[in-house]
Amino acid sequence: MVSRVIPVGPFDLVIFGATGDLARRKILPGLFHRFQVSQMPPEARIIASARSPMSAEDFRTMAGEAIRYYVPEADQSGSKLAQFLERLDYVAVDAQGEAGWAELASKLREGVIRAFYLSVGPSLFGDIAQALQRTGLATPQARIVVEKPFGHDLASAEALNAALRHCFEEHQIYRIDHYLGKEPCRTRWCCALPIRCMNPCGTPPISTTCRSLWLKASGSRGGVNITTVPGRCATWCRTTLSSCCA
Repeated sequence: MVSRVIPVGPFDLVIFGATGDLARRKILPGLFHRFQVSQMPPEARIIASARSPMSAEDFRTMAGEAIRYYVPEADQSGSKLAQFLERLDYVAVDAQGEAGWAELASKLREGVIRAFYLSVGPSLFGDIAQALQRTGLATPQARIVVEKPFGHDLASAEALNAALRHCFEEHQIYRIDHYLGKEPCRTRWCCALPIRCMNPCGTPPISTTCRSLWLKASGSRGGVNITTVPGRCATWCRTTLSSCCA
C-alpha cells in the first residue's frame, strides 16, 4: 500500500517545551520526516519555545543533534536536514509570566494557521492557553494541541478541559494520545466494542473498536458506547491504554 502525502497550506507552528525530551525524541524528528516527503510548504515556519535563554542558532544545533541521533539516515538526506533547520526559530518564553510573549507575537504572521503544540506538563496547559488569549495570539485561525496525560483523574481532566475551552473554541482544540499509535495497542483493535470518539481528539467523530480486555478494564458492560464526555474519554484512554501497554 502506497502512503499518500496530504499537502497543507502555510502555517506557523509554535512548540512550547521545545527543549524537552518529547520534542527531541518525537516532535522534531517527526516534523523532519514531514519535510523530507515535501508535506511542509516553503512558507511554513517552526518557532520553538522554552524557558531557557538560547539563541536561534543554538537551538538549531540542538535540534540537528537530536534529529541525527533519532533519525540515523538524516545525514544521508543531502541538504534536506540543513534546509529543515533553517526553518527553525527560537524564543524564550515564561509560560507562567510575561517574559517573551511580546517577542513571540512579533514572529507570528497574520492570515495563516497558527498551531500551538504544548509539549509541556499538564499543569501548564491552562497557563499557556490563558497567556495566548491574553496576548491576542489565540486568533480564530489558531489551533492548540495538547498531549496526554490530560490530568490524573476525572476531576483534573474536566478542570483542564474547562480551562482550554475558556480560551479556545472546541473546534480549535486537539487532544491527542500517542499511545493510540503504539504497536501493542494497534494489534489489539478488534470488533469487541464500538466506541464513539469525540471530535476534540483531532478527527471527526469516528467509530473505533477495542478488545474485551479494555471493556473489562473500563468497567463497562453491554457493548454500548463508553462515553462521549471529553474529560471521561481522555481519562479512560490514558488509564486503560497505559495499562494495556504495561
